[in-house]
Amino acid sequence: MKKLLLIIFLAAGLAGLRAQKPAQNQTLLWEVSGKGLEKPSYLFGTYHLIGKQFIDTMPALQKKLALSRVIVGELLFDSLNMQKMMPMMMMQDTTLNQLLSKEQYEELGTYLHDISGMPIAALNKMKPGALQLLIAAFSSPVKVKEGETIDQQIQQQGKAAGKEVIGLEQPGFQMNLLLGAPLAKQKAALLKMLDKKEQLKQQGLQLYEYYTRQQTDKMVRLFNDPEFIDKEETENILYKRNRNWLSQLPAIMKKNPAFVAVGAGHLFGSQGLIELLRNAGYTVRPLSTK
Repeated sequence: MKKLLLIIFLAAGLAGLRAQKPAQNQTLLWEVSGKGLEKPSYLFGTYHLIGKQFIDTMPALQKKLALSRVIVGELLFDSLNMQKMMPMMMMQDTTLNQLLSKEQYEELGTYLHDISGMPIAALNKMKPGALQLLIAAFSSPVKVKEGETIDQQIQQQGKAAGKEVIGLEQPGFQMNLLLGAPLAKQKAALLKMLDKKEQLKQQGLQLYEYYTRQQTDKMVRLFNDPEFIDKEETENILYKRNRNWLSQLPAIMKKNPAFVAVGAGHLFGSQGLIELLRNAGYTVRPLSTK
């Protein structure tokens, strides 16, 4: 169950890959300077289900990591307390076979077994929202070993080099964000996902391709597709958190040059971190990862 919980956290947005050369201004790596910063800081957009080998092909990223004195992530992976988090994944007063119809339960069980090999009976107390994230993780084009995602690797590198590592959020906050909705709403979203599983799988493949090619314009269009994520989810999962992070980042960057590694969906668009930082008076410019 420890590995299962980690998968769920990582799925909130692929080993053996090489970074593709991005088009001009389409890159996952950005420099933040100005507004009193003595040294620049850096933004890097991650894909939570991609392997550490991807960043091994990015010499510029490794150089900027070395120049930074503090590593900033969405959360500290070392702070994950599995025993405390596990109850938040579980339903207290019902089970999946009670929440769903017999036909829905059987269809879900067949699909879960096909993609994960896990029997639905072992997951019968799990919240529908947790199952959605589990399905997203197991539907990923390439599987990643535990502890070897980009986000984890960047924090591990920083820690090994004696750098300060900071989490912008607490694990409990993320868990509540992802799994705190009423069960009826989680159920509806799970059934929609099940109904559109082939379409969503194709969108996942597209996101994987766009990310590895650093085609950020296409990523933004996909994030704006209501079939991929609805407006309420966009506001709660991306925009509100971006604004909260913006309230924390200036002090962090002023104290020490920082390497900020968060999901790529948080960087782009009119309410992404790049534009928010520019609107706050910083200079933010794209950098090649090569």
